Amino acid sequence: MKFIVRQCLGLLAFLVFAGSYAYGDDIVEWGDATLTICNKGSVYINVVVALEADLWPLVKSLDVSGWTSIAPGDCKLVYNERGTRNNGATHAYIGFGFADSQGHITGAGHIERVPDFGWLGFTKVLIKSDRRLCVRNEGMSYTLRNDPGLDCASFHSDGNDRGGYVPLASALYFIPKPSWCKSMSGVVVSCGGGEYYLNVKPTANDRELHASAGSKSGKDQSPADAGIGIGDILKALAKAEEENRKKPPVVPMQTQMAARDQEDNRKRWAAPHQSPASYDPQWMEQDKVVTGTVSRVEVTPGRPPWVTIYFKESPDATFVVCSPYPNMFQARVGLDLSVLVGKTLQAAGQVESPYCGNKVPKASIRVVDSKGWQVQ
Repeated sequence: MKFIVRQCLGLLAFLVFAGSYAYGDDIVEWGDATLTICNKGSVYINVVVALEADLWPLVKSLDVSGWTSIAPGDCKLVYNERGTRNNGATHAYIGFGFADSQGHITGAGHIERVPDFGWLGFTKVLIKSDRRLCVRNEGMSYTLRNDPGLDCASFHSDGNDRGGYVPLASALYFIPKPSWCKSMSGVVVSCGGGEYYLNVKPTANDRELHASAGSKSGKDQSPADAGIGIGDILKALAKAEEENRKKPPVVPMQTQMAARDQEDNRKRWAAPHQSPASYDPQWMEQDKVVTGTVSRVEVTPGRPPWVTIYFKESPDATFVVCSPYPNMFQARVGLDLSVLVGKTLQAAGQVESPYCGNKVPKASIRVVDSKGWQVQ
């Protein structure tokens, strides 16, 4: 009997895949992978992310950035990277830190039981990690290359870095599968995947984060039903056959993507308009459109080469615009970015602690695409 069941399941699986290819289904586009962390506990947590990259066969790179502070009851996007069909999205180490009332890091958060985020090929998407990172109380953004024996006590990321780093072990290694879109005869029929949610429940007396797989609603993910019978498969086959008989919507992929981008851009520029002179700390993590007169432009070499745009209305550099893509500005105004000086520049996006300007500014908008800024 078991042999007959196995044979039947094998035949049904073959028919499913054969039917799919017969109708011309194919994955035509791979998009982003994201990780959102929700704090379901009673204390603040801080998150540091280290993106892993292979620059050459013998050169490993870590791009470390932090901190992202997550209050009890809040959720934050901590990872957003583009993926490919063959390699998935950029792998990342995720570390958690606890801080005292003065903002000093007091230790690392631990995850004993890692939630099941599924598989990417033969590798689990989320596994435990003890990769050591160098962190400090204030914000940080630096790149490491081939330096596994790093001494955090003497570490300086560049000539302007004051140091003050301590070691912190990451809790997770994230190997995500990016989002995807399927097409039928060149027309997009379905999209999905790429979004990951992690819920943690830290408390004041426990370094264990009590992690679980989350969902877009913020609730814990329901356990998957492992029991699948032949009757379920037959129903699924019948449903798939019925759907395949229906004519797919003739909406070109380019049209769908253009409409989605247009709506996202409309929402971004619909945010409240402000001058850099009126900056208030309450702007943090809010969407704003900031308009000001450019006073100077700096490009800091490195990986990435950060662009800092200063405003006449903010002479003490309280508010700036940051971007890791100087070539994006050069494509519009030319190689010499000093031509922006004296012009009116608008930037739209979420206000955050700056990654640029050697940490002198207090707040910024980070521009990562050409639709996020305008110049007059």
